[in-house]
Order: sequence, then C-alpha cells, then structure tokens
Amino acid sequence: MAWNTGALDLSGFCHAALTGASFTGDTAGCTGPRYALAQNAILDSGGAGSSSLPGTLAGTTESGGQYL
Repeated sequence: MAWNTGALDLSGFCHAALTGASFTGDTAGCTGPRYALAQNAILDSGGAGSSSLPGTLAGTTESGGQYL
C-alpha cells in the first residue's frame, strides 16, 4: 500500500492518541510518509518512536502540528 500524505493525516485542531496501539500484518509493504500533521493537530504516540508507524519516510509537521 502506498500513500502520498501519510499513514495518519491529521489537520485542524484534532488529536489522535495511539498509546498501546500496534500495527499488524504486512506493514513492510507500506510506503510513503508515516504521518502528516498540520493546523495544530496532535499525534500522541504514547512514547513510541515514529518508526512504530507504518511507512518508509519520515512524517511531516507544519502550521503547529505536533508529534508527541
């Protein structure tokens, strides 16, 4: 599976909490950025590094987006 913007694409003051989340299956076939965060969106990984998300490229943040 390939995507252009991110496995998780969040914008507009939204929040996603991934504490304890895991991705199973063939995530090795997932290509593209891990996340795209904009307009004060927050992705709370619960302390997991960004490599815990599927994708082959680093995620992006802009306009106040935050990866925690």
